Amino acid sequence: MLGFQLLQTLGAQGVDRLGDWNPQLLREWKGRLKRFPVLAAIGISLLVQGVLMLSSVSMLPGPVVSKDLVVSTYPQFRWDGIAALDSALQPEVTLPDGQTLTLTSSILVERLDQQSPIGGDLAAGEQALQQLQIGDRLIAINGEPVIFNTDDERQQLSFHVNQRITNQLSPISVDSGQGFRDSVELTLLRPDQELFMVSLPRITLTNHHNRYCLYGDSYQGCDVTPDGQFYQIDWRKWYGDGFWAITVAMVFSLMGIGVFLLGSNLAEEKRRGTLNFIRLSPRSAANILAGKLLGVPVCLYLAIALALPLHGFLGLGAGYSIGHGLGLYGAIASQTVVFYLAALLVSLCITHPMLLGLQPWLMAAGVTLFQWIVLVALELPWGLPHIDASGAWLWSVFFSPLVSLAYFAPLTDAAYYEKVVDNLALGLFRINFAEYTVLTVLHAMGWTYLLGQASVRRFRQATRPLLPRALSYGLTLGVMAVLLGLTETDANAYYLDEHLTAIVCLFLVYFTLLTLSLVCDRQTLQDWARFRHTRPKHIRMALWKDLLWGEESSPLLAIALNLLMATILFVGWFFWNYGDRMDTPEALQVFALIVAMAVGSLFFATLASQVVLLLPRKKNGFWFGATSSISAVAFPCLTALLVIAQAEFYPHITTLLGMESELGLFTLTVGLMAMVTTGLGFCHYRQLAISGRSELQHLLKGAS
Repeated sequence: MLGFQLLQTLGAQGVDRLGDWNPQLLREWKGRLKRFPVLAAIGISLLVQGVLMLSSVSMLPGPVVSKDLVVSTYPQFRWDGIAALDSALQPEVTLPDGQTLTLTSSILVERLDQQSPIGGDLAAGEQALQQLQIGDRLIAINGEPVIFNTDDERQQLSFHVNQRITNQLSPISVDSGQGFRDSVELTLLRPDQELFMVSLPRITLTNHHNRYCLYGDSYQGCDVTPDGQFYQIDWRKWYGDGFWAITVAMVFSLMGIGVFLLGSNLAEEKRRGTLNFIRLSPRSAANILAGKLLGVPVCLYLAIALALPLHGFLGLGAGYSIGHGLGLYGAIASQTVVFYLAALLVSLCITHPMLLGLQPWLMAAGVTLFQWIVLVALELPWGLPHIDASGAWLWSVFFSPLVSLAYFAPLTDAAYYEKVVDNLALGLFRINFAEYTVLTVLHAMGWTYLLGQASVRRFRQATRPLLPRALSYGLTLGVMAVLLGLTETDANAYYLDEHLTAIVCLFLVYFTLLTLSLVCDRQTLQDWARFRHTRPKHIRMALWKDLLWGEESSPLLAIALNLLMATILFVGWFFWNYGDRMDTPEALQVFALIVAMAVGSLFFATLASQVVLLLPRKKNGFWFGATSSISAVAFPCLTALLVIAQAEFYPHITTLLGMESELGLFTLTVGLMAMVTTGLGFCHYRQLAISGRSELQHLLKGAS
């Protein structure tokens, strides 16, 4: 009784301290650590572990049964046939019965296999094995000359020779207890020697195959225990598969269920209106969001924790060290935090009532689908810890806990495993598992900082940009350094197109997210245009500084600077590695126009979206997204249509603007894009100027 009261007192003190440190975490735990959710988490965890282990046990080979046995000889042979007779070999031989045989082809012993027998005269087999050598020439089987008359027999020589040998053995029934008395006599010829005969005893072999069997020198069937009753099991591989299965279950639970729980919780807080009350808390936004991360999936964390003992036991049995296990847990935990913070940020950004119900399902499905896409795109070879693909797509390795398993996968050959464990491939680089863990954790820490800062800013003020502009410039340099650094520089023309496509696609995704992180809402832009001049001089920045470093001004100049830095890095990298391909003026012109079209289309889409944003429209978000998407592809599509259209004319257009027709059409479209961009820029300037007028100026302007 006294011990129970002591535990209760210590528990109450711990809860009080937890509440003092993070009240939001205590609130989430009190709402979720109830009898039914806790028992459900425990039951589901134990049930999944039990099902996985029963499935693994059912895949083990059972005892040796008669249907798995075949009759063979000891040893077994692999033969090598020579179509034409070698001049160095004897063309004629005289058999013991006096028959002279003219040989037209050679059948040589290529390999001797020594599969462990279930039964038979093993001593006689060992004696026969000492008489045989690689390269011995087969002449006859039980006195019958071995001559092949058909092409099929010559093509499958080893199979047909062994079939003739086993046909010389009388069939037996294993269950009948019949003795192993039969044998087969092989007549062989060795260079520079006379004919000799070898008596091969009949044995019984297992023809059973199983993933977890041990195989000897021959892969014809599983090895058996000395008593011949059971198969020998590769326990390391069995433990490794169990470890892999539980890891996959843990990862998909953390990714799918965890993201769903976080999205569902924030959607419910918004529907009930309690999220605004949480914002009024004196606690910091980071403290509140940390409470959400640690508290909302607490039952999921409990279920995962219950699986860790079995998971660790299987890992040790598979050959992992404690360092391997800790490294894998660190990689999975850090990558999971990145996705959880991304789920929090997306949930905070979504405000439309219709999307709140779909929000958790879409996020969970998206994260799960991403994991499978990464596995399929990289063609991950399970069992061998290497990834040969080298390009911008390799960046996805650091976002996928499932791919991390490739750098900790056990191999069945312990000697080979010890040899390659410090030489794992990451594209063109070679790292060990500790270096991979450090890189993954550092990468996750960088994204945790970015996503955490964006979540805190959005949590405190819904209209505030997600990222400060000063941070965006360094972020752009870092992203381009990663995309270009992971891409190999000695690719041929075919793979170069793939690498450039990957760089462009990933940068397009990054630029879209960067634009959404830097843009302001309409009211913020109007307030900035109207009240910028009223600020005190000691805190008011120059206009160009405000456009580059401020957070309430138009983001166009900051976005243009980010685009310019990325373009300079890409062009410099391309000419440094592939400048020798730009050997003609036409190639340089085409490259310059393509870069100008790509960069100009992105900037034009951003400018068009800002113009639409300042228009007095309802459903501004819809028009913002639609205008951006259409504007980004408008001029590239127009160029493609013009090229297709001019190809249909006859006679063909050969020159345009003093250049080849295709190049001229490209130049014409880029010039048109520049003109329209200039016009939209003037419209945006006029919008800001009009928004900066006071109410009195608007009234006087309307009266006049």
